[in-house]
Amino acid sequence: NKYNIWASTLDKQDVEVMKDRIHNGANLLEEHVFQFDFLNDNFSKLPKQLQEIINDPKKRKKLVIYINPPYAEAGSKTSTKNKTGVKNTYISSKYHYELRKSSNELFIQFLWRAYYEIKGCKIAEFSKIKHLTGLDAVPFRQNFLAELVRGFLVPAYTFDNVTGQFPIGFKIWDTQLKNKFASFNFDVFDNNGKKLLRKRIFDYNSSKRINDWLREVYDNKSKLICGIMHHGRNDFQSIRGVYINNYDNKDHTSKITYKNLFIQSIYFSVYHCIKATWLNDRDQFLYPNNKWKKDTEFQNNCLAFTLFHSQNRVSSKDGTNHWIPFTEYEVDSREKFDSQFMSKFIQGKIKPEEDAKMFDKA
Repeated sequence: NKYNIWASTLDKQDVEVMKDRIHNGANLLEEHVFQFDFLNDNFSKLPKQLQEIINDPKKRKKLVIYINPPYAEAGSKTSTKNKTGVKNTYISSKYHYELRKSSNELFIQFLWRAYYEIKGCKIAEFSKIKHLTGLDAVPFRQNFLAELVRGFLVPAYTFDNVTGQFPIGFKIWDTQLKNKFASFNFDVFDNNGKKLLRKRIFDYNSSKRINDWLREVYDNKSKLICGIMHHGRNDFQSIRGVYINNYDNKDHTSKITYKNLFIQSIYFSVYHCIKATWLNDRDQFLYPNNKWKKDTEFQNNCLAFTLFHSQNRVSSKDGTNHWIPFTEYEVDSREKFDSQFMSKFIQGKIKPEEDAKMFDKA
């Protein structure tokens, strides 16, 4: 019903494109298409009939706000000129207390204004699912009280000009129903529209993450440093940032020593043993239970996995390589190794619970 549909966009050129389509038969009213900055403009700039709906609590209950907002994030290392204004919007500054770090996301700002300033409406939106699972979005989830009633997930690359390997979700929210998001079963479709499965997405609000676990075993006292672990965030999208080398750039790193070698290996292994896909991109790595402590086979498997994985970038070119699991005699080396740490550790000659000394050459 074209008399009940309004369309707005930030760019004047896009408005002209829509009006041109109306002239060529699109079922819209030209007076209902207008330029509007949803994150900065006052609602007084809206068409009069639309203002009447927004200002009437009964009419708002029938209003559906249908949006595909931009996914720009403030503070991104790859920020473009358009992204630099993310934190400068009226909505970001007005609701910073309610949103905190999640206000860095433009699409969350869109959701929040629709929810908070057009109370009782329905919101149908395409967006990433960071607001459902991300750690920075916890304040948003605590304050965004609405019922998620329908939803599905598709690969991001099915959208024009999007190449990322992550899920984009279509979600329908009923803001009349005041519920905190906890979890939801989404239908999952591939790029051909074929339904693959159903995936349950969780908020993880009450869950500690894997980096919380790793912080408990930071070791800054041991003299023998086997390598430097470079941490990722707590989800699959950051697994490329999880690697080991000899150089500490002091940017989300920790020292690998004989005391925490097994835990560091477990941390490394769980990041890399499962292939990252577009669908698990936002899945979180959580704080483990204590069963790993008695599972020596699991510990040894993780150590072996870490030793030979390509993300273990320790090399003798960059300093002493403590990760060689063999003796010189086993590989018929031309020279003595600078370190026999790993072979001795594997043989049980060096134990994590004991005080270790710097190890001389064999």
